[in-house]
Amino acid sequence: MRENMASKVSVMAVAFALAAACVLMAGCGGSAAGRGNIGRATSYLNTYGGYKPSDLAGFRKYDVAVLDPYDYPDESFPTALRKSGTTVLAYIDIGEAEEFRDYWPEVRRNPGILIKENPDWPGDWFADVNNPQWRRIILEREIPRLQSLGPMDGLCMDMLDTVDDYPRLKPGMVQLVAEIRRKYPGLLLVPNRGFAVLPEILPYIDAFKYEDLSSGYDAETKTYKAERDLGDEAVLARALARKKMPVLVLDHVATSPPDVKMARADYVRSVQVASRMGAHFVWYANSVAQDHPGWPCRNRGQALFGHFFYLVVERNV
Repeated sequence: MRENMASKVSVMAVAFALAAACVLMAGCGGSAAGRGNIGRATSYLNTYGGYKPSDLAGFRKYDVAVLDPYDYPDESFPTALRKSGTTVLAYIDIGEAEEFRDYWPEVRRNPGILIKENPDWPGDWFADVNNPQWRRIILEREIPRLQSLGPMDGLCMDMLDTVDDYPRLKPGMVQLVAEIRRKYPGLLLVPNRGFAVLPEILPYIDAFKYEDLSSGYDAETKTYKAERDLGDEAVLARALARKKMPVLVLDHVATSPPDVKMARADYVRSVQVASRMGAHFVWYANSVAQDHPGWPCRNRGQALFGHFFYLVVERNV
């Protein structure tokens, strides 16, 4: 009985610690506050695929939205979203070449760019980031294409983890991020994972996205499972000690029907990791299909799963 009570008090203390940490970050802003309001975000959305004008009402509730411009109905969609105060980050895959992107015919004319097809994602090919032609396509073709599809505040850069499978690509990946920063100084840059290059790209980024902090999708078993990588967390903790910046957490859970138990556990763990690092984490979860489920307390300015968090404490008393 005493052990249970001690656990409940500890959980509640973590909740208050996170709230205090968020207020502190909002006050000081950190080094990312110079570009937009991402340093003060308390809610964010991460979803791709087939947006409709009717989605705007729900999307406006979030401080930050990570979206794929290829899926916009038209450029008025991100325009309206930004006017409502939401920071819009455009998805871009810099570690893979994707067959459905506008640049694909040019990639096919430069076969040296392609390494091999990603077995987990047919149609996506690991790209040789050391190849200057790939970096040129990203810098001079793909980013301008994304900008032409609608206004944005920054880029959410995916597949930096390609260097985990191909360590020889590390110099090119670091160079590409540095070149994006130099060519587009007004854009927020947010890498998704990429722990192997995080220390080197730290000067060029404004925030960090941590996909699969606590749960993810297993392509082999087609199930969602708990994720724990203390090594990656240590790399992030050292980076945050050098540079204060927000962390956008994206966990993956079943959403049809919604696995509220796993989502709630992921949120609580996100709170705990943020408290341990003394950092500002903003949490979201969806399925591997990158849908946009509505979790409780998702309105701007409110903590996600806030009332569930305290409900857990109350029910155990």
